[in-house]
Amino acid sequence: MPRPGLRGALALVVGNLLLSILLLALAGAGLELYYRFVYDETDTANRSKLSKRWFDRYWHENSDEIRDDVDYPRPIAEGRRRITFLGDSYTAGHGLKRVEDRFAHRLRAARPDWEVHTLAYNGINTVEEIDVLRRFLADGYQLDSVVLVYVYNDIDSFIAEFQEFYRHIDVPPAFLAPLLDHSYAADLYYQRWRQRDAALRSGIPYPVLRSEAYEGRPWKAMEHALDQLAKEVWEQDARFAAVTFPWMQMLAAGEVELPMYAKLEDFWSSRDVPHLQLLPELLRHVDEDLLVNRRDTHPNARAHEIAAQALLPFLEERVLPLPGGPPAP
Repeated sequence: MPRPGLRGALALVVGNLLLSILLLALAGAGLELYYRFVYDETDTANRSKLSKRWFDRYWHENSDEIRDDVDYPRPIAEGRRRITFLGDSYTAGHGLKRVEDRFAHRLRAARPDWEVHTLAYNGINTVEEIDVLRRFLADGYQLDSVVLVYVYNDIDSFIAEFQEFYRHIDVPPAFLAPLLDHSYAADLYYQRWRQRDAALRSGIPYPVLRSEAYEGRPWKAMEHALDQLAKEVWEQDARFAAVTFPWMQMLAAGEVELPMYAKLEDFWSSRDVPHLQLLPELLRHVDEDLLVNRRDTHPNARAHEIAAQALLPFLEERVLPLPGGPPAP
């Protein structure tokens, strides 16, 4: 039989243990309640349950399964101009609760005599944008002016290491599935850890790899894809232009010396394609908050406003006055 002093010490240990378990349970319940009922934000990669729930609340699509509050008629209305933006999540407005806040809607509001359409889907690359354009053309969609919205990671589809990295992240262990399926908090922290862990385990300096891609073979493949896209537009006797968004998370960190900027400037200039570089415009406002949130580095409503202000004169002065079809030799 334990001595009274030993029984007291044992009871103290058990009591402290039970109290610790209770406090941890309460903290876990508090986190779960917060993320389940209060937290309402996206993450950049849109892998968490919370980010997907955000999309269910704020992401509404038209009849073409494109984020917009209007449908896209195939023929151009008589007497109107049509601006068709091709792009990915930057163009679609990832992280913006109000679709009216993205640059395309701001242009639509500024020029109601234009039809402004966004053939944009989250995560698509240049080759997939060509497929989207072909699908719409096959359905009778008419082109007037097409503007490609280019982003730094568009080249990722030509970097094999990135494709393997994404596949590795997307496969959670089976034993965690029940917890991740039912807990917003557990899923969120797991997804954050998983992405960091996968990057560390790979041992690959991904920012360096992406930057170097613009100097090597991936860029050659990208050049071919961009030329093909321009050709598809010009074959419809339409105008083609390009706009380049800076990589927002690097802009916010003050990293603006990327090979992409000069490469794209030289590329489009050599083909007489009007090109708007948004880096100088956004750099003037770098002290403002231009990101959706800490975990979602897409451009926020203010960044879209700045982009729209730059795009309007670019379209009016440099794109719409051009004749349709390819530039003269």
